[in-house]
Amino acid sequence: MIFAEGAQGASERAAIVGQVLRDGEYQVQRLLERGQDGRGWLFLAMHTTLMISVALKQMPADKPVAESILVQLDAILQAEDIPEFAAPPNSQEQEHIFPPLDGSAIHLFAREALLLARLRYTTIPTLYDYFFEGGYWYLVMDYIPGHILTAYLQQHG
Repeated sequence: MIFAEGAQGASERAAIVGQVLRDGEYQVQRLLERGQDGRGWLFLAMHTTLMISVALKQMPADKPVAESILVQLDAILQAEDIPEFAAPPNSQEQEHIFPPLDGSAIHLFAREALLLARLRYTTIPTLYDYFFEGGYWYLVMDYIPGHILTAYLQQHG
């Protein structure tokens, strides 16, 4: 894949491959995909203790994440009885559940993390964890081998 980005951005992505993140927990193996907006990156990584492949989504921390979002995310990830499907939230609940979009990478990160954390279905990657390191937020989720949806849609419409 060839991406239209500056030399600095390309070297940053190449530099992360082979690195071990989160105090030795995840070893980055290769780049899987660059996000549509050029801000998010998806990497294949190995959990160094469990020896399983995971997907790491990397997003720049362009502003702080609200503490209320992190508390909410932690509560969801630690809960064990989340139903596969829940009734969709009404507009007032939705504002509390998902932060409003302001175009920043951090709000996209928060919305994606909260959405994935609430979903439990076999064909949707499960969100296991998140962390901050080196100026980036990371989502840790199932690695599902196969074609990436955006590439498939580009080829097949």
